[in-house]
Amino acid sequence: MLTIGKPYIEEVGNGKTRLCSRISNNGVSEILYYEVESEYGKYLNDDRCDAFLVGLINSCMYNGESVVCEGKLTEQLLFQLNMYYIPIISDLFSDMNEIQIEADTTNEPVINAGFIGTGNSGGVDSTYTMLKYSDKSLNSYKLTHVLFTNISTNDYDDSRIRALFERDIPLKKEAAEYLGLRPISVYTNLYSFYKQPGIFNHYFAQQYCSAPLALGKLFKAYYFSSTFKANDYSMDENFIVSSGRYDIFSLKTLTTVNMAFYSAGTEVDRMDKLDYICDSDYTKKFLQVCAIEQSAGGKNAAAKLNCGYCNKCGRMIGLFYAEGKLDEYADIFDLSFFYANKAKFIGRNVESDQGAFAKKVVQMLKQNHKYPAGTWLYRVYYHIRYKLAKSKNLVTIYHKFKGVQD
Repeated sequence: MLTIGKPYIEEVGNGKTRLCSRISNNGVSEILYYEVESEYGKYLNDDRCDAFLVGLINSCMYNGESVVCEGKLTEQLLFQLNMYYIPIISDLFSDMNEIQIEADTTNEPVINAGFIGTGNSGGVDSTYTMLKYSDKSLNSYKLTHVLFTNISTNDYDDSRIRALFERDIPLKKEAAEYLGLRPISVYTNLYSFYKQPGIFNHYFAQQYCSAPLALGKLFKAYYFSSTFKANDYSMDENFIVSSGRYDIFSLKTLTTVNMAFYSAGTEVDRMDKLDYICDSDYTKKFLQVCAIEQSAGGKNAAAKLNCGYCNKCGRMIGLFYAEGKLDEYADIFDLSFFYANKAKFIGRNVESDQGAFAKKVVQMLKQNHKYPAGTWLYRVYYHIRYKLAKSKNLVTIYHKFKGVQD
């Protein structure tokens, strides 16, 4: 049984304010917090446990831990989690368990400032959302604020996570202000309550949405950037690669009379998003798809915003090269490896992707006579390599051969 203590607000100095709750489990208690600039402290919602429950729910379901909330929950949220999210997710996915939630509820509305938020990871999905929803024609549903959080971390070293987060704040602030939007940084130790990184990053919508819920007195709606088009919706455990496949469902269970969550970008696929954003001056300055620092704080101190080597960089470089636009992104991508190894670079990234996006890039490369000689050979090599990598026994033999301990 996990207990979520009544939320409270704490001033921590250095211009920062936290929304906190004491989380107790098996005689051990820790403070879970969401930290913002003090100017936004008045918007932290200490009237409800909503943010804390939503942030922790996937960990609790994985661990089979029922929850008791010592503070109040929004009745609609509790109803939707108990009646839809928990039973459906636990039934469909073998690693998730059905749990019980006990809490006093309230129907009192949360008085909020009526603003609209989204998150900025820097990638294609969030860039599309920021550009698309900052259109003034949306009137009262025009995007107003952009959150930058550390929730996507795949690390457990707080000092390293904090250092990278603080390092990127100026750039994220500049990016928001470039579009006339107001930036908010939200730092949380939520990751430390997930002892299984795969669960934290696989079932991710709830974790991300806990941040705007913490700022429940600021937002009336939040645009969660979708990963997939609506017609790619799936809840098949054997098919999905992440909860992005069904965030339309997940977000519906979080939407209440106090705050609406929208799966932004489900009307288009990845290529449509890229077509929409690629000619924007904003994109050429702030697009940040690089994955080099998502694991253990990064192993490569890239001189530019994007390392130009990892698979995520490779996807974009291949596309921009096929379209004849790559040099327009030279300020934010390290292109040295690509230009020195075109055939190998494209062959590796196409075979590591193996999806509709990769097929489209290959088609464009050939149509535009930009398919490097020898690429086919590298594709054969990487195709075999990635196929073999799916064999657990072969991977074990490889690591033993290399002297790596299991």
